[in-house]
Amino acid sequence: MKAHYLTIAGRPVKSWMVTSLLALAAVGYVVFVFLPGQRSIAQIRSEIDEKRQHVLQSQQLGAPIRQAELRLASTREFTADWRANAPRPRDLVGVYAQLAEQAKAAGVRVKRLDPQQAVQHQVLGEHPLVVSLEGPFASVFDFVRRVEQMPETIWIRDLRLARSEGGSETLTVEMTLTIFTDRSEIAD
Repeated sequence: MKAHYLTIAGRPVKSWMVTSLLALAAVGYVVFVFLPGQRSIAQIRSEIDEKRQHVLQSQQLGAPIRQAELRLASTREFTADWRANAPRPRDLVGVYAQLAEQAKAAGVRVKRLDPQQAVQHQVLGEHPLVVSLEGPFASVFDFVRRVEQMPETIWIRDLRLARSEGGSETLTVEMTLTIFTDRSEIAD
């Protein structure tokens, strides 16, 4: 039996040469085509994963952003309402007169209204006021309720009740109020 050889230009080619050429071609394919392709695929996968993470994070931020927008709208509404009702520093005398009227309507006698040193902030001012009055408990309670229902923002910082001398039902009251004023015109 005769061995069959491949021939190139009439010369026989040994099988080990064919095998080595095929192996070299396979190695060349792996090194120059397959591995660079895998690297680029891995890089594209990495970019896709990163973009997917950004999309997921942006979807998770939707609810907190909506809540923040609602809180901001609520804060703006509150601020607009407060500014509409807050007196200016020049209007404090009118607020003091309203307090005297509320005391008269509640049935208590004002002994003293003593304004204290104001504390000025950027857009609002705190104006402490010491109020001394006397009257029966029900009238004092009515006066406190009336003060709390006034449209201006007034805090009762301190409230001291004492029974008047002589064992009567009349109470002597000293309270410290803080009246907040709008300074936004000054701050602008």
